[in-house]
Parts: sequence; C-alpha cells; structure tokens
Amino acid sequence: MSNKKYPMLLSNLDDIPPLRFGNYELVFDPELSDFSKEVARRELRETDEVRKEAIWKLRRLLEDEIDLTAPLHNDYWLVKFLRPCKFYPESARDLIRRYYEFKVKYSAIYAGLLPSQLSRAFQADIIKVVPNRDHKRRRMLVIEAGRPWNPKIVTPQDLLKMCVMLVEAAIQEPDTQVNGTVIILDLAGFSVTQAKVITPTFIKIIATWVQEAVPIRIKAFHIVHETFLIDMLFKMVKPFLKQKLRDRIYFHGKNYSSLHKHIPADYLFSTYGGNMRPPQCTSQEELAEAYHKFLGTFDEEFHMINSYGIVQNNNN
Repeated sequence: MSNKKYPMLLSNLDDIPPLRFGNYELVFDPELSDFSKEVARRELRETDEVRKEAIWKLRRLLEDEIDLTAPLHNDYWLVKFLRPCKFYPESARDLIRRYYEFKVKYSAIYAGLLPSQLSRAFQADIIKVVPNRDHKRRRMLVIEAGRPWNPKIVTPQDLLKMCVMLVEAAIQEPDTQVNGTVIILDLAGFSVTQAKVITPTFIKIIATWVQEAVPIRIKAFHIVHETFLIDMLFKMVKPFLKQKLRDRIYFHGKNYSSLHKHIPADYLFSTYGGNMRPPQCTSQEELAEAYHKFLGTFDEEFHMINSYGIVQNNNN
C-alpha cells in the first residue's frame, strides 16, 4: 500500500486546497465513506476479494496491450476504471482503451488543458460545482447554457474543456467513483444564438465522451427552464444517446417540485427552489481565481495522466 497522502493520484501532491467561492467551500474527499462502501458492495459487486482479483486480472490484460501504456503499479488508478464497469476486468480494459483513444482522436481538447487557458470561461460562471453532495452522495454540476453563455466569448469547445477538467478532478474522489454525478442543465434564456453553434459533430463528441470515454457514472441529467428550441435540439441529440442515458434525462421546465422528487430541496440552491443560498462571490474574477487555484493544484496530475496512453506509430 502507498503511504502517499493521496494514493489515488499518480502525482505526488501533498495538499489539495478547498475550492472556495463566496460563502461555500468544496473539499476534496480522499476516503471512501461507509455509505459509499455499502453502495459499492450492493451496486458494483465491490468486496475486498472481488477488488483484489479484478485488479490482478486487469493488470494482466493491460500488460498484453502492446500499444498502450498505463500506470499498472497504481491499484487506485485501476480501481477508478473498474468501479464504473462493476469490477469486470475486460470491460475496464476496454474503457481504458476508449479513454485514451478519445484523447488521441480529439487531442485538441486536451492539448495544454490548464485552468489558466480557460480563465474567461470560468469568469463567465456558466459551469458551477455544487459544493455539497446530494442525498445519495453524488457530486452535482450545474451548467447554465442559456442567458449567461455568450458563444463568441466562451466557445462550445471551451465548455467541453471545462467539463473535462472538472470531471478529471472529480473522478479522483472514491465517493464520486462509486456514487457518480448528477448534471443540472439550466437553459433559461437559451436562444438561436446558442443553438446555432451546437453542431451534430459537437454533439457526437460530447455523447461519445460521456457514454464511452470517461470512467464516471452519470446518474441523471436534469433539464430545467427549457425553451421550445430544445425540442428541436433534442431530436438532433437523441440518435447519439444510448437507451441507458436516455432513461436518465428528465425535463422539468419551471416545475421545481418535479426536480425535488429526484434531489431534495435541502441539497439545491434557491435558484431551483432549494433551501441553499447561491454562492455570494464579490466578482467574476474572484470565482475564476477560485477555480484556477483549485484546479491548478492538479496540473502535475494532468501531466502524469497524459504521459500514458496509446503509443503513437510515427512511421510512414
């Protein structure tokens, strides 16, 4: 066993500061809670015996992948991919391949993926991480893709990069690996301005990433304040979605009581009829600096993650 402070990380980080914004702070969870241990046992087949055997088998499988390098020495890294695959080693191996193949195919998304390059995007306050977990200990992400989003300033690619960065950080947490995440997509003010930059190609990239190329359990997409344009956009999106994800998409409009059937009001901001006050930041610059400081601590980790992957054959 590693004696590092954060053994789930590939780097040697010894301090991860809280993400502080306004009157809230988000604290990185390095330990698997008792609640999550029970969820892992019940939903993911995770026991000490199953985990040990699955790690051993996955390591052997990856050793046979001659065009793929991976941190085989790190059990925690292997478990990160085993959990969403319910500890089936072959499925985890395939997920690892897709994870790194996606990075190769869409290398522009990952090139120099650092918080400093997305300062304008974070200042726009389009994507928010809810500081607390919900009643099922899931991480919650709010995306305001309507009125706050100016595609001329924050491109669709910028939004995807922000999501990739936040998810890469989130999936280091054992509790998030087990319980997954919930997305609240707020489309208040969504208009033709935003709709026209969302192309079928971009939708396909996002659908591939979410469904096939990231080791995370997406438990639900809750869409609020949707406009008539969303009906047309969803028809374009739907062919790219597998039935499993389609079944996890919920449309609520302005009916917050409908949303509360899935996430109790005590875990939501008052923006969505909840009992929590939204973060009170003094400026957009303060918010961007908070994300920069928090995610910036993962720079070394991102570099380590990207030092592995598909071995490129440069011979013509």
